[in-house]
Amino acid sequence: MNTRTYLRLTLLLAISCLLVTLASAQAPKRTSRPQPATIGLWHHYRNDSLRLLWMPVQADKWLQFSQYGYHIGRAEVITAGKHNGFVMLTTQPLKPNTAEGWEIPTPETQMAKQALYQKQLSARVDGSSLADSRDPDQQNMRQMVAMLSAFKSPLAARQLGLSFTDTRLPKGKRYLYRIWPNVPRGQKGDTAYVLVNTVGPTPAKKPPMLTTRSLEKTVMMTWPARRYANDFMLYHIERSANGTTYERLTKTPIMYSNQRVSEAFYKDSLGTNYRPYLYRLVGMTPFGEWHTASVPTLGMGRDLTPPAPPVLEKARHLGGRKVLLTWKQDPAEGDLRGFWVGRSSSLTGQFKRLTVVPLPATARTFTDFQSNADGANHYMVFAVDTAGNERPSIPVYIALADTIPPVPPTGLTGRVDTLGKKGIVTIRWKRNPEKDVQGYYVYFANDPDHEFSQVTRNMLTDSVFRDTISLRSLTKKVFYRVVAMDKSFNHSPFSAILDVKRPDIIRPVAPLITELTVADNTATLRWQPSPSNDVAEYRLYRREQDKPWVMVRAFRAADQRTYTDRQLTTGIPCDYALEVADESGLVSDRSPIRTAKALPATYLTETPQPTATWQDDRQENQIAWTFSGPPGPYRIAIYRADDKGPLHLLALVAPEPRSYADRPARPGRYAYQLKAIYANGQQTKLSPRADVKTR
Repeated sequence: MNTRTYLRLTLLLAISCLLVTLASAQAPKRTSRPQPATIGLWHHYRNDSLRLLWMPVQADKWLQFSQYGYHIGRAEVITAGKHNGFVMLTTQPLKPNTAEGWEIPTPETQMAKQALYQKQLSARVDGSSLADSRDPDQQNMRQMVAMLSAFKSPLAARQLGLSFTDTRLPKGKRYLYRIWPNVPRGQKGDTAYVLVNTVGPTPAKKPPMLTTRSLEKTVMMTWPARRYANDFMLYHIERSANGTTYERLTKTPIMYSNQRVSEAFYKDSLGTNYRPYLYRLVGMTPFGEWHTASVPTLGMGRDLTPPAPPVLEKARHLGGRKVLLTWKQDPAEGDLRGFWVGRSSSLTGQFKRLTVVPLPATARTFTDFQSNADGANHYMVFAVDTAGNERPSIPVYIALADTIPPVPPTGLTGRVDTLGKKGIVTIRWKRNPEKDVQGYYVYFANDPDHEFSQVTRNMLTDSVFRDTISLRSLTKKVFYRVVAMDKSFNHSPFSAILDVKRPDIIRPVAPLITELTVADNTATLRWQPSPSNDVAEYRLYRREQDKPWVMVRAFRAADQRTYTDRQLTTGIPCDYALEVADESGLVSDRSPIRTAKALPATYLTETPQPTATWQDDRQENQIAWTFSGPPGPYRIAIYRADDKGPLHLLALVAPEPRSYADRPARPGRYAYQLKAIYANGQQTKLSPRADVKTR
C-alpha cells in the first residue's frame, strides 16, 4: 500500500467514525423522533448567544442537502418532555455561498471552497495528493476537508451553510433546537435535535492527562481519545524541559481515526535516556478553540538494551553435588551490574536463580554446592546491567557421577487376605523422593533376627507387592523389608522391618459388664476385659428405648475398665453392651445387656416461702406461705421449734388453702419451716425460718 492510499483510508475512517459518534451522542433523550439522527450536531452557548454547527454523516447526503439548504427551529421546554411548539428561525434555507460570492480571507475558507466547488481537489499531505477526480472516494475526501475547515474557521462554516448563531437568548431557559434539510417532498431527509440550557455558558472541557511509558530513548504517550471524541477534533503534543516553557512537537495536528481502539498514541524520540520532560495535550474543540490540559505528565527515555550475552565456557563436576562454572564476558559494558546463575532440570523448564543478589561484574566463576544429584543439571549465566536488563548465555548440561544410594523406603503397610488355607499378603510403601530410583526389591523372614531372603524374582517398578504365605504355622507373624535401587545401581539400606500377622480365624471372647451405677443423669459402667490376647479395640454400644443400637465409643487402651455416660435422659431406660475386635478385624459377640434409668432429682430448687403472725383475738399463730414449684400432687410439711429447741414435724397439710393455724400450749418464741413433698418422691429443701412470739 503506497503512502497516498494509506493516508486516504486513514482520513476516511477518521471522518466516518467521528460523524457517526457525534450523530449518536447529540440525539436528545426524549423527542418526537426516537431514532438517533444521521446529522452530527454540536452547540456552544456563551454571552447570550448560541452557535450551532452540523454535518451529515454521509458524504453524498452532505452534497445533496447543500443544494437545498437547512431550516432551523426552536422551542422553549416547559417541563420534561413538553415544549410550547417550534418557532422557525430561518426565513430562507441556509445554503452554501456561491462560488462567485465566496470570501477567502483564510486558508480554511479557501479549502472549504475547493471542497465544495473545485472539480479536482488539491489538498495534499507531505506532497501526496489526498484525492483527485478519478478517486472513487472523492465525495468522502471533500466532506472531510469541508468539515475540518468548518471546525477551524467560523467563516468557513457559515459560508458552507453548516453554521448558525442564535443571539439574545434569555438566561435560565431551556430550548430544544431542530435542524432539517429543505429537501423536496418525496425525498428522504432527516432531523437533528439538541437540548440547550442557558443557565450558564457551555462548560469548557480540558483535554485529558497523558499517560507515558518509557522506552529506549523514546517516550510513548497515550490518552483516552474515544472518551473525548465529541469534545476535541484535533490534538497537539507539547513538551517542556524546565516546566515553564513548552515547545510543540507535532507540526500538524493529530486526528483520532480508529474508533475500534479506545486510545490514541504519540511517540517522542529523544537523544538520551533518563532526562525527564513534562508533556501535555492541547485539543481543538469543534468550534476551533484550543484548550490545554491542566496537568502535565512526566516522561523520559529508559535504557532497555541488555548487555552482551555471557559465554559459558565450562561446567565441571568437582565431586558430590559441587559443580564449577566458568564464563567470559566480552565486551564488558560500563553499565554492567553483574551476573545471575540459573539452574534447571530441563532446557524448557524455569531456571532457578542460585544467588540472592547478582554476582559482581568482575566475577567469572561460580560454584554450585547444591546441584541436582538425582537428575539433569542445565546451567545458564545471565548478564544484568544497572537498568535491570538481562541477557542469558547459551545453556550447558552436566551429568554427575552418582555414588549416593537412595534412602531406605518408608511407610510400609501390610494386609493379609485368606484364600482357602493360604494367606495373600499385600505390602505397600511410599515411593522414594529421589527422581532416579528405578525400582525395589522385597525380602522376607519368619523371625526378625533371622537372615532375610529376597522374594522378588525381578525388580519391582511399583510400590506394591503381593506374597502368599501358609496359615498353618507356629509363628504368628511374618516379616518383610524393602530395598530401593537407583539408575546407577546404587542400593539403599534396608527399610524398617514390617511385621504382618498371620490371619486369625477365631473370634475373640466378649467382655462382661460387671457394674452399672446411675447417679443423676449419668451412668458409670465397669467391665471385665476379654480373655483373648489379640484384642485391638473395645466397642461400647448404647440403645435408648425404641431406638437402634449406637456405638458410643471405641477404646484402644487395653487397660481401660470404666466409662461414664453423661447423656442419660430422665425417666427413659437405656441399654448398654460391649464387644471387642481383634487385630485381624474379627468381632466378638456382644456382652449381656445392662440397663440404666435416670430418676428425677430428689430435691427441687424451689422452696415454700412462709410467714408467721400471732393472732391475739384467736390466740393462735397464723402460718401462711407461697410456693411456685412444678405441677403435680404434693403436700406441705410444717415443722416447728420452740425457743432454741430442735425442729419437729407439726403437720402435713394439703397445698390449699395456703395457711395453717397453730395454737401452742404456752406462750413464747416459735420458729416455723416448711417443705413440699411430692407423690413421686421429690421434695424441696426446708424453707427459710419464720419467727413469731406468742402471748
